[in-house]
Amino acid sequence: MESQASISRPRNWGRIRIAWSDGPAPFRRFSLPPQRTWLAALVTGGLCVGFAMPWVNGIRDLFRHDTQTVGDLMSLLFVGFGTLVWSVAELLLFVSTIALLLYRDEYRAGAGKLAFLARMGPLRVFREYELARIRKLRTGSLAPEGLANVCFEYEDITGPFGRPIPKEMLPEALEFIRQALDSPADEDAAASRPDPEPEFPYAEFSSQAESPDRPAGWLSIVFLVGANLVPLVGVLLFDWDLAQIMVLFWVENAVIGFYALLKLAVIQRWGALVFGPLFLGHFGSFMAIHLMFVYSMFVRGMNAKGPEPDVWIALGALFAPLWTAVLAMLVSHGVSFFSNFIGRHEYRGRTGVVQMFEPYRRVALMHATLIFGGFAVMALGQPVYALLVLVSFKIAMDLRAHLRERRGPRFLVRPVPTAAA
Repeated sequence: MESQASISRPRNWGRIRIAWSDGPAPFRRFSLPPQRTWLAALVTGGLCVGFAMPWVNGIRDLFRHDTQTVGDLMSLLFVGFGTLVWSVAELLLFVSTIALLLYRDEYRAGAGKLAFLARMGPLRVFREYELARIRKLRTGSLAPEGLANVCFEYEDITGPFGRPIPKEMLPEALEFIRQALDSPADEDAAASRPDPEPEFPYAEFSSQAESPDRPAGWLSIVFLVGANLVPLVGVLLFDWDLAQIMVLFWVENAVIGFYALLKLAVIQRWGALVFGPLFLGHFGSFMAIHLMFVYSMFVRGMNAKGPEPDVWIALGALFAPLWTAVLAMLVSHGVSFFSNFIGRHEYRGRTGVVQMFEPYRRVALMHATLIFGGFAVMALGQPVYALLVLVSFKIAMDLRAHLRERRGPRFLVRPVPTAAA
């Protein structure tokens, strides 16, 4: 069975390929010394067993949960999203334990490629580099004492190849790579190789590189402002109150989370099968708590008495008048996703971890401020002018967050060559 996943690091720093076979022959290999992974496997195995009980309890609570009110539903969602996170954690710990017990790695050269291969039983994970694009083979300065990095420049980025290796193996490892570079698999690769350049003895790395700001496209700004004007129309023409405005702001959180999940899929591809559930679990838990707070404070009210209405009747009455505004938000964020994130290639240079937590920057500050503004409006008796001020303030904050998001985070490796020793 051949490749199942292909994930590129920023600016093509190698290519990850997952397979169940060694791939086409012939190839040359350079085996690395076995790593002592049994202790790490013991730790991950113990954590896997320890996490199993909360995971089983969470699943059991899901089947026993009785949902009659909005509070019951939010509690169910919170437990469900938490269980999803535990499920991913259990799976990762189990896979990590097996991988650590079976782990072996090596260098491999053949078919015009240089690869670092990690073997975990029948599973092979390749990080491959085109030989024709490799330049400036060198050693690195960031390995622990007694070890050394093998480094080279690839697509104008300097980075480490594989894991640090014992220093006594370094000459043999460098010779293996040099022979691969001097003996390309075909004439086309040889013809495309650049002229040799002087090597630096050491390479240092920076975790952040400068990248110019990316101005936001005008189309996404127009749709953003247009979608945010719908609540103003609702207040002026349809007598929307504070509760509906606050619920609508909560819905926008969900819309932001939905598109953040799509962004993870674009960035991580097959890796989104892990990053996606993790994001959905912690962001969903946040959303459940937030809706419970909004419902208790602004919809039902802090001084409400008597039994709560049935959950589906309450939610239907709450969300039905807002469908046009919800649709406008979906379209607005969709335009931004396709015109900026996809069309302007904002996904380049982003990692899954950074993308997982990026929505919180936009959501947390904006809605914390809006909640305090909501209390102020409620204290004033919800006059129309106060609601208009709140919505206008939200538009300004949303536009600022949108423009800030276009700048982006980028986490690339920047080569900083030092003078030759």
